[in-house]
Amino acid sequence: MILNANGRSRRTRSCAALGAATTFLLTMLAPMIGATSATAAGESVSSPTGVIYVGCWQKPYSYSADPSLVATYTYWYADLTLYDQGGQARGWDGVSYLDGTSGIASMQVCGTFASPGQWRLHMDVHYFSTSTGTHSLDTYLTMRDPLTKTALSVNDTTAAYGQQITFTAKSRLESSSGYLACRYCAVALQKFTSTGWKTVSKRIADSSGIARFVGLWPYVSNAPLHYRAVTQRSDDFQKSISGTAKVS
Repeated sequence: MILNANGRSRRTRSCAALGAATTFLLTMLAPMIGATSATAAGESVSSPTGVIYVGCWQKPYSYSADPSLVATYTYWYADLTLYDQGGQARGWDGVSYLDGTSGIASMQVCGTFASPGQWRLHMDVHYFSTSTGTHSLDTYLTMRDPLTKTALSVNDTTAAYGQQITFTAKSRLESSSGYLACRYCAVALQKFTSTGWKTVSKRIADSSGIARFVGLWPYVSNAPLHYRAVTQRSDDFQKSISGTAKVS
């Protein structure tokens, strides 16, 4: 008998009288038929929206094996792989009958420089006894770039013409343990003009997340000028803008 993707005989339409028997047979064969989605069997897998941190980190997920198959088979285990939107594997983990039929676990993910977007979490559940069966399912989750924060200070808010002046920007990058120094991030110093904010200089932050803009003050007017700094690597540009530093 040839079964289609829904687990029904192609002849079922013309054999309505055998419907009950077919349903019974498919129930008995369920452990041997590979499921292609979470709704095709009793398994499930999910993971919340996440952040693509620098380096490697632990990402939580929830899982469930099929309780009816767990009762039927002696052993089971599941392989999980997290793929980025380009199809590259970024995280791996495994659970088994020793961990419980369902629960919450975490996998190590390494995603530095990976692209944000829709990532795919794939799970293969293998059941073992006198025979074997494997069910596969996928779920999708959104992964975003980390946020950054920027602070700006100036060493002299009343600089005179020709005086050396230093703007200091401090950049912080979102991580799994809070905001840390945004090492070697690009930082822009901007001045407010009649047409809006304009970038006047760019620097790369050092290993402490600090970028310094040093120069001679070129203005003789006492009219206040407003500056701000922006760390250019961020999931949300607006949240990365510093407060305003005023020089008059």
